Amino acid sequence: MLVRIGELEFKSIKAAQAHTRGVVKKVWERQGAAKVGAVGVNDPDFEFFQRLIEKHPENLHKFGLGVRGFEVRENQLNRGALGMYADVVGHGLVDFSWLVCCGAKPPCPLRSAMRMSVRHSLAEFHKHAAPACVLCAASGMLHVDHAQPTFRELAVAFIAMDHPPSEFDSDPGLHMAVFHSVDTEYAKRWQRYHDEHATLRMLCARCNLTRRRP
Repeated sequence: MLVRIGELEFKSIKAAQAHTRGVVKKVWERQGAAKVGAVGVNDPDFEFFQRLIEKHPENLHKFGLGVRGFEVRENQLNRGALGMYADVVGHGLVDFSWLVCCGAKPPCPLRSAMRMSVRHSLAEFHKHAAPACVLCAASGMLHVDHAQPTFRELAVAFIAMDHPPSEFDSDPGLHMAVFHSVDTEYAKRWQRYHDEHATLRMLCARCNLTRRRP
């Protein structure tokens, strides 16, 4: 599948994502003390990001009033991963997925809400787990991973037993889908099911990205 970002042309979504990842990483590496990689209108990378957001499926809704700059910040849920924000006229910082801009499918709001509702369980496991990857013993940047069953398998099984809500709220800080307050009991049932059936482990970034997935 051919992907065009401005005047750049890529042979596949994967190639477009690889190039964009390199630009995002470059911006992040020149961050200041504020731990933010900033891209102003006079920055040589501004034009690339401007063309990039034109590919977003919600381009007009998210960025319709114009963009004054971009920021690269560390993902609060996945330390080591980088997130993109646009400084939108009249709205301030608005997060967006550069992966989606490159052609990836937008995240499922239900799956996002389910992940958000168990993030404290994952954080608690991370806090008490041995600081080493269970597959290669590497230390450093580690991620909490669902072994068997995978997170997707747990979510699918629970949804089959307990019909989920169809509308969601948005976390004001992370801008990710979360369950509405009226669905608190559903969220609690899912949390209990997850904690009872999940098998968690620590993986380094390399093993987490290269492991076989069902």
